[in-house]
Amino acid sequence: MNDMVLVKSASFNGIALDCYVKPTQEDKGDFWATREQIGALLEYEYPNDSIRKIHERHAERLDMFSTSVKLTQVEGSREVIREIIVYNFKGLLEVCRYSNQPKADAVMDWLWSVADEIRRTGSYSIKNEPFIPKNAISEAALIFGQAGIEGNQLTLALDKLYKFYTGTSALRAAGVELEAPDNCQLLTPTEIGKLFGLSARKVNDLLAGAGLQHKIADKWEAIGDGKKYSVMQDTGKAHSDGTPIRQLKWTTDIIPVVETLLEDCA
Repeated sequence: MNDMVLVKSASFNGIALDCYVKPTQEDKGDFWATREQIGALLEYEYPNDSIRKIHERHAERLDMFSTSVKLTQVEGSREVIREIIVYNFKGLLEVCRYSNQPKADAVMDWLWSVADEIRRTGSYSIKNEPFIPKNAISEAALIFGQAGIEGNQLTLALDKLYKFYTGTSALRAAGVELEAPDNCQLLTPTEIGKLFGLSARKVNDLLAGAGLQHKIADKWEAIGDGKKYSVMQDTGKAHSDGTPIRQLKWTTDIIPVVETLLEDCA
């Protein structure tokens, strides 16, 4: 970033703020942050555009507390250098004051705490709170659900995502232990059939008749109690349109269930 250095990333209510300093600046309590991020802290729907409009209305004041720098940003899978507007501490406070947003006072108080910490310690020793992108967990739950991930498998997947962002397992912190489905042996209908001298088709018909699975678009999916005994897995292959081929597999807990079903049929 030209003549500025990123010294710390802090967060307020889960929204990130990257703090930059000029190595030669005299005020050791001053720092700079981007237009986009202060807009996000103030909860604007379009952060950059909203702060730009505030700046245009109060340019005579805000020009004194802002500058344009080149900043490397990640866009998709590549890094690009963009010309970015940044504001110093006074400028950030002025933006909050002009915004009239509901969170403006709270954001200003938090910015003051950042500056006070810097002035008191002479460094950016702000406690870096975990940053979880807004709605990341709930949106991930929807994606996992579309992929057929349910029950304990869904809980474990979401906990792994939570740990990715925070460094802490929510389940472990609460003393909750779940058995991961991938710790169990998984069986195909063909493998189940071999245990009982049945064909895969017979096994599928048996499980369907018991209300444990049904067919959708010529593919088997678990229903009802069947979800407790099954996992939908990728086969590592793909259809001609590129979508992954998935297969319903069963845990070994399904074996006594099949035994009971066969006894009932006898």
